[in-house]
Amino acid sequence: MASNVAGAKRYFARQSENSEYRAEYARAKAEIDFIDSVVREIESRRSHLGLSEAELAQRAGVPARSVRGLLVARRSALRLRTVAAVAAALGIAVRVDHETNAHVVAVS
Repeated sequence: MASNVAGAKRYFARQSENSEYRAEYARAKAEIDFIDSVVREIESRRSHLGLSEAELAQRAGVPARSVRGLLVARRSALRLRTVAAVAAALGIAVRVDHETNAHVVAVS
């Protein structure tokens, strides 16, 4: 197993020398960080309001499994419409600015 780890480190070290790889890595990292910030804001607001996941799903008009998937990091199949509906149900406006990067704006 140790040799696999060392091999992976060498592979990624070589890849990071490639400017296209570095640019794509930075883009993907920014996207993941943005999604995580949205989810943290949603969970914080849900908790603050004392809502269960099921109650939030009902408010948002989405299936409870979608809210559970959003909050437990099974986000690969989430649709932007679902994230936006859940955020809106909590009074959170999500704005994506493609020129300056994406960010979350919380609205009371």
